[in-house]
Amino acid sequence: MEWYRIGARQYGVQFSEHCISCCTPKYKSIILSPFYRQIFLPSDKNEVLYIEKNDWDSFSSSLKQKYLDNPQNYPDLEGQFMVYTRVYLASAKRIHDTDLSGINGTEIKKLFMENYEHETRYIAFDWVFWELNNIFANNTKEIIHNRFGSDSQKLYAFYDALLNPTNKTSIHQMRELAPKWHKFTEEKKLAAYHDFLWVPCIDIHMKEWSREDFSRHISNLKNEGKIKMPYEDAIEALKLNGEERILVDIAKKLTYIKDFKDDSKRMCIYLEKNIYHEISKRMGITLEESSYLRRAEIIKFLDTGKKVPMKLIRQRMEGFVSYYNEKRKLVCGVGDEIKDVTRKFGIQPYERASARIRGIIASQGFAKGTAVIIKTIDDLQKVKEGDVLITFMTHPDYVPAMQKASAIVTDEGGITCHAAIVSREFGLPCIVGAESATQTFKDGDVIEVNANEGYVTKIDS
Repeated sequence: MEWYRIGARQYGVQFSEHCISCCTPKYKSIILSPFYRQIFLPSDKNEVLYIEKNDWDSFSSSLKQKYLDNPQNYPDLEGQFMVYTRVYLASAKRIHDTDLSGINGTEIKKLFMENYEHETRYIAFDWVFWELNNIFANNTKEIIHNRFGSDSQKLYAFYDALLNPTNKTSIHQMRELAPKWHKFTEEKKLAAYHDFLWVPCIDIHMKEWSREDFSRHISNLKNEGKIKMPYEDAIEALKLNGEERILVDIAKKLTYIKDFKDDSKRMCIYLEKNIYHEISKRMGITLEESSYLRRAEIIKFLDTGKKVPMKLIRQRMEGFVSYYNEKRKLVCGVGDEIKDVTRKFGIQPYERASARIRGIIASQGFAKGTAVIIKTIDDLQKVKEGDVLITFMTHPDYVPAMQKASAIVTDEGGITCHAAIVSREFGLPCIVGAESATQTFKDGDVIEVNANEGYVTKIDS
């Protein structure tokens, strides 16, 4: 079997099980070509998701056929997603607003299972829109290239105009606050804090911002750069036919939905923490440790009071493997099981490449600087002015560190990923989809980022 490496994140066991189970036939109304062959494996304090190539290609092809080839189907999908986002948010808010301390285990279980199902269905939509964003962005890129050629200096101006979000999500809203932050009253600062404290919550073990963290984050933000070419001017310059205009309009919408769904997911995860706090308290463990429990283990505890051994939880916190076995049973293993599964399925992690690697040019330019490898949120504090920031993929909480960097390089992503859009806004050289950058370079390497030709080179040790 051949495997795609989809991404690396600081996920716990539960979120990993959501990601895997939402792609199975149970959710075929959302996932048009369901599949089981997915594996989470640990690497560098993250969990890396691998999906079998044929399964992923079938999934992607099913989306192209239904929505790219037949764009009249897209509005209904977007409508369904927006409705379900409200359903999931309402469920998470109900949990957040409920005093759970006096509720018995049966009622806690009911709330937990209902919300767990909402989250799994939401993540199924998340997968669909994540891949649709790539599909439509690549189609738009092809349209631009067909007009001007792949080497034209005009390309990135058109990327900016056509593939920037239509509406403002959390990161854009926070960057608008930044220039005025020092003039805000304490009351206004507190209100802004409550509006955005959930942003770091990519999983239940990731802490929301403290007031001090939030204030520091806002204070370090710069306002975003302005789009140099208006959308309608870009459309007119491209002389699009009717069908092309429809497809480009959808691509534009999807760049917003990509960020909107991430914001909504993080907000829901923050809101639903209330039930995990209560379960953790009853089990005598921390909130972080509860992120490494399986759904079935929580249900069993609420039914019988049986706890998961602390040794097993701590082993999972060091790294776990999660996948469906031959009997299509969801399995979570630790220790030697990780090596056994890796060997059994023939998964090869990215190997350290030569001193030069290639990737996708997301924002043009040239920079030379000291490499800083970011593998967790805690690593962001290492970034100094002029460093080259190298990571798996950036997120909104990376922006203050990105602003210090002279260039950005990511293992993952395409021309509409967070790193690409932010880098174009700030005029930073950026190469995405470099695959092995975090393995090839190490902290302290002096490197050149040539984002005119698409390569990154180590020039000194």
